[in-house]
Amino acid sequence: MEFTDKDIVQLENFWKGNISEADRLALENRFETDLEFRKKAGELKLFTEGLKVLKEREMRKHIKDINTKLPPFDPPSSTNWLKIGIVALAIALAAFAVWFFTIREEVQPLSPMVAAYFEPFEPLGFKMGEDSNQRLKEALSMYAEKKYDKAIPLLQNSFIETKDSMPLFYKAVSLLAVGKSSEGQSVFEQMQYSSSYPIFRDASQWYLALTYVDTQQNEKAANILRGITKGGYKSKADDLLKKL
Repeated sequence: MEFTDKDIVQLENFWKGNISEADRLALENRFETDLEFRKKAGELKLFTEGLKVLKEREMRKHIKDINTKLPPFDPPSSTNWLKIGIVALAIALAAFAVWFFTIREEVQPLSPMVAAYFEPFEPLGFKMGEDSNQRLKEALSMYAEKKYDKAIPLLQNSFIETKDSMPLFYKAVSLLAVGKSSEGQSVFEQMQYSSSYPIFRDASQWYLALTYVDTQQNEKAANILRGITKGGYKSKADDLLKKL
């Protein structure tokens, strides 16, 4: 099947949380009943996440190239003020580009309620030997040691290299752990329907609810929590629901 323009726009709005309740329910029902649609939506989501990282890398490389080509700084004189102004402007533009294209929000602590319920997901086992698995091992080692700032880029690189959604899930948990709830939210929204890793479905719903609570979207959080009716997260979901 091929997505229509309407499908793509609706999915993008769904991942951003900018969708009506009726459209959200209809889309979630389609995820449940149309396995091919769900698979294609997952592929589209993973592709857009990888594209965003590649865009950031290209911008960083471009900025680095600009900085290496800047003229050396000379002491101010009546003849080089213009050159100094040009250099200063180039540096200011480079700094703005880094801020704009990396799209990094300032790390904020989790809200007290979310912090009380948050626990990192235990890393799954993985096979040894291949280079990609060695890189994943390093990423998960940082994650297990709760060095989330170091784990996040390693997990992203592992996802780009392997096209496996597992490191993307742990990246989202890491983002939540360091207070970047909105960045992890879109990954959990898709992983709750994962066919590759069913073990992540309930966990993604639980973590998604926490990101909604942390970003003061309690109605969305409540809808997710009511849908957790079995598994190890049910009692936590019921307890958190009472406090919203």
